[in-house]
Amino acid sequence: MRKIKLVIISFILAISSSVIFAAQETRIAINYETLRFSPSSMMVDGVVLVPTEAIDVLTRRIGGGWRFDESTQTITVSHNNTGVKLRINDSRMTIVNLITDRENVSYLAVPARMSGGIPFVPIEAIMTALGFKVNRDRTENALNITTQDTQQGTSVGDFEDADSFKYDFFFGYSLMRIDEYDHMNVIKDDFWYQGVNNSSISPFLKKGFSTAFTYNFISGRHASLGLETSFRFNTDYILSASEKVYDKKYTDGLKRTDIAFFVGPRFTFLNSGRATPFIHGLAGIIHERLSYAEDVDYREKYSERLVGNSFYGVAAGGGLDIKINKNWAFRAVQVDYYLSDRFAQPLFLDSEKKRFKDINISFGFVARGGK
Repeated sequence: MRKIKLVIISFILAISSSVIFAAQETRIAINYETLRFSPSSMMVDGVVLVPTEAIDVLTRRIGGGWRFDESTQTITVSHNNTGVKLRINDSRMTIVNLITDRENVSYLAVPARMSGGIPFVPIEAIMTALGFKVNRDRTENALNITTQDTQQGTSVGDFEDADSFKYDFFFGYSLMRIDEYDHMNVIKDDFWYQGVNNSSISPFLKKGFSTAFTYNFISGRHASLGLETSFRFNTDYILSASEKVYDKKYTDGLKRTDIAFFVGPRFTFLNSGRATPFIHGLAGIIHERLSYAEDVDYREKYSERLVGNSFYGVAAGGGLDIKINKNWAFRAVQVDYYLSDRFAQPLFLDSEKKRFKDINISFGFVARGGK
């Protein structure tokens, strides 16, 4: 008789546990259409937790993305321009603006947890942080998520590759066009190249490179403000004569070299997707050097410095970076307009200063980092 009572009591407890668990299960719906997933949701201290399969079904419906990193026990969910990060057994939830990379931390009443080897997350807190309207019907024990047709999804890859750089370093090719073409004609007519039929002049300094380091210290919703320092080196013949002897090309003439160091503010626009345009205004110093040089097959064999001058200048311009991944971008183009006062004829002692307008075009790669 005693054994029968124990069996009955055990049966009643089992049924009671099942009823309690069933009562705790909450139906999850999107636009009042019930989502199907397994295992089912659970209620912990009044908070609805769902398995990551529910997140997978949900993000597919809304056009978002998610990921669970087992090594860090971190779940990331993203939609449109917002990302959410939370860790197992951590009450902090980080909400990230994927355009400005600004982060806000909120605290969960019940953190994400593992159950049966499966991550469970607080669905209401996540969807609210992503900008969705969440209605809780306690009488029906249901949770409905309302979407808008105008919302545009994003993948979890966009969340991980967001432009979260605090600083960037640029290195690339530089082409300079100097504003002295007419004055080079004077040199050609009056200097040692008088009467040389195969001599030529060129306003382009085609051999060059430029680098720049920018630290972004202010970030807003649509733009960031940073301080940029740049270095530029350009050199080439501006007046030359060439001839070919026994399959070797000999070139000699007047070579100009520009070395510039500039600094100033840069504005970067952050709401253009993978393309990141920027503008800047710079001021600094330029060192100009003229020398007589001789090349054989484009390799310099002899160079004699004739004159060198340093002068101040300003520059204004901008460019466009195309994101490759989180840490790298390709600078498709950068155009800068330089304004400076320098000697019109630096080879002559009685030369007067004149305002010159030069244009520099560059492109290359950008390394990004920092938060």
